[in-house]
Amino acid sequence: MQHGSDLRGIALEGVPEEQVNPTPEMATIVGQAFVSWLVQKVNKSVAELTIAIGRDSRLSGPILMQPVIAGITSVGSPGYDFEMASTPAKSLSIPEQFLEDAQYGSNTVLAA
Repeated sequence: MQHGSDLRGIALEGVPEEQVNPTPEMATIVGQAFVSWLVQKVNKSVAELTIAIGRDSRLSGPILMQPVIAGITSVGSPGYDFEMASTPAKSLSIPEQFLEDAQYGSNTVLAA
């Protein structure tokens, strides 16, 4: 994952002839994959990570948020739901002492 990476799809029913995707199952896998990627990126164990997830105001956000957090916690990392939170608000959620070391911190916004 990198800046600008995203997953796109039909997140809510109501689009004629289109099936809902991503599914909650897919969102769980994304949470698990994010932890796996972050462990490799920062060279820390799963237990050493703390991940906070925020989302924008789209209606599908609450539907997908819990499965993402379930994926994160299913592999042993704490996952915190910041509910609706802007990217700047999420960035400010990282304690200052961790910002001095570029190995710490992550900013993920679930915009579904």
